[in-house]
Amino acid sequence: MNDVPIKNVNGSMVYVRDVANVRDGFGVQTNVVRSEGRRGALLTVLKTGGASTLDVVQGIKDALPALRATYPDIEMKELFDQSSFVKARWTVWCWKA
Repeated sequence: MNDVPIKNVNGSMVYVRDVANVRDGFGVQTNVVRSEGRRGALLTVLKTGGASTLDVVQGIKDALPALRATYPDIEMKELFDQSSFVKARWTVWCWKA
């Protein structure tokens, strides 16, 4: 995953490893991931404590079109978006203030 290209900046390719620390932090996968009955792979993105959930999610959404164009044979779709919860809490907090 560290070698996945994100974008080209002034002629230099930026890779996932340049902006993130990808590692296998869990044991060997023993479960099967399925979406709509088809087998697949699940990539979970976790942010660090100091990072903005909204910025991380937006960055991923911004990168997906280029990844889809680079890997047209791989279907990529978003399954979970935790930013909706952050937006909802922020809205409620602002409304009460």
